[in-house]
Amino acid sequence: MSRGGANASLRVASVLRSIAAVMRIMSQGRDRSVKWQGIVLSVLFLGLMSFLGAVGIELLVWIVLVPLIILALKGSFRDIFVFGSVAILLAGMFCLSWIALYSVRTLLLSLFSWYLFFMFFVLATRLLNKTTGCLILIPPVVWFCGAQIASFTIVGSAWTDLAMFQPTMAPLIWVVGARGITFLIVLVNTVIASLCLRRSREMLVVGSVLLLIIIGCVTYSNLAEPEGKNLKVALLQGNFAQPWIWRCDHAETVVLETYLEMTREAAQEKPDIIVWPEYAIPADVFRNTSLLEKISATVKKSGSCLVFGTLILHERTNGKRVENDVAVVISSDGAYVDKYVSVRPVPYETWTLPGDDLHVVNTEKARLGILLCFEETIADIARDLTLQGAKLFISLANNSRFKQTCGVYLASLQTRLRAAENRRYLVRATNTGITQVINPYGKIIAAVKPFERKIITTEVRLSDQKTFYSKYGDLTIILFILAVCCSVSILSIRGNKLLRYDKK
Repeated sequence: MSRGGANASLRVASVLRSIAAVMRIMSQGRDRSVKWQGIVLSVLFLGLMSFLGAVGIELLVWIVLVPLIILALKGSFRDIFVFGSVAILLAGMFCLSWIALYSVRTLLLSLFSWYLFFMFFVLATRLLNKTTGCLILIPPVVWFCGAQIASFTIVGSAWTDLAMFQPTMAPLIWVVGARGITFLIVLVNTVIASLCLRRSREMLVVGSVLLLIIIGCVTYSNLAEPEGKNLKVALLQGNFAQPWIWRCDHAETVVLETYLEMTREAAQEKPDIIVWPEYAIPADVFRNTSLLEKISATVKKSGSCLVFGTLILHERTNGKRVENDVAVVISSDGAYVDKYVSVRPVPYETWTLPGDDLHVVNTEKARLGILLCFEETIADIARDLTLQGAKLFISLANNSRFKQTCGVYLASLQTRLRAAENRRYLVRATNTGITQVINPYGKIIAAVKPFERKIITTEVRLSDQKTFYSKYGDLTIILFILAVCCSVSILSIRGNKLLRYDKK
């Protein structure tokens, strides 16, 4: 590890020790301070979660749940339902406020799901610990089960994947996926909480082993060099922050001419593939064939393959527009190759109809797995594309709706997981940001700042390798949890001191 990396690790360790000291003082407080424990622990959780989600201090993911776990074990039900509830809701407001840009109803629905999930986590942790006494094992299992339940709601469960803040965990993530890394993160939080409550040699050993695993994975992910055939890709960030109606009205003029000019500029670097964002052309190019002809003519001169976002309009229903979210592929000779219609559009955009054909797009350059916007958050889509033979992921997103909020940052995190889980390069082109290139280890190797008009040209490597996770999904973590449940039963009967925390 470099000297800079070692110094950073020491600084992080110092911060963790300081926070742990505060939590330990609170957890061991006398009667006069008991009434303040719920308040202080709730405020700590609020601060940590807000700085993690809204500010983007990603290292906090390893301690963000510590106050909540201590509150579940040491706090009274009043503390949990009063102070804990307020902290959970306020943290949700800080992290999810950008969702109001869809609608207030969508925000309220998201906050309700957020609240139910965290209250389920706290209460289940408290009750199961009293029943089994296996503190170290309960919170990760509860979190995983809660995420599985959340996945069946309209909001989905992507926001429960804490792994999005720590995706550089190869080779472990190739086996367990994002859910497995999230399990590890919650486990680390639990170990720290346990050490705050009571120091034990056994727990220090467990913590040390976990630390070595984390350091090993992060080091490998940052130092490893991808293998495979080289391919040069150019990503265009057009930066049209104007309202949707304006973009539709100017689709055939300013918007189109800007992307064509940027394409001609990108072509000077002789890329194999040029990528425009989702809804780059907010008009139906299959109805207005002159648009497609202009694009094809420019592509033919560039000598590059083009992937761009557009839409397909359908007959209006009850006076409202109905459309498909589409990616169109044009070959280097200007010929139409294929289109991909999003099979899982944003659930809040009820006017967008889902497609029914998830498939890999074959081009003369590579087999492409295309993800459109919300599909970035769905691990099974990327897995299916990998199994179909995709050698490169191309993600198209709009995100201009989020304006200058933390939503721009949060929406970009899931792509790092999809790249790392399937050991594929992923290139992401967006309208206003964040446009980025991610290597097979979840590391960002190039990016454009939000709200800049710019082109990224970089080389990626094609891969036909399939990870264990690509083939079998969450099987590893599910089997592990089943083994944990069996172990809990045995250890609770034996009263194992390593895993048990007695509140008294």
